[in-house]
Amino acid sequence: MQYSMLENGMDFIISGILHLQKAESENAEENIQGRELKYAFLHSSSGIELVFKSRLNIEH
Repeated sequence: MQYSMLENGMDFIISGILHLQKAESENAEENIQGRELKYAFLHSSSGIELVFKSRLNIEH
């Protein structure tokens, strides 16, 4: 399976949202919430960066 830069970015953003939802669940332990928040931030920021790079790639 091969993703384009835009598809990969969107996949990271969706993954970040899913990690955020897991972190906000009432059943999650504190250490699990911290880990989920960390990955939510990392995946979201990587996804946003890839979406911007994809747009720049199209323009130039």
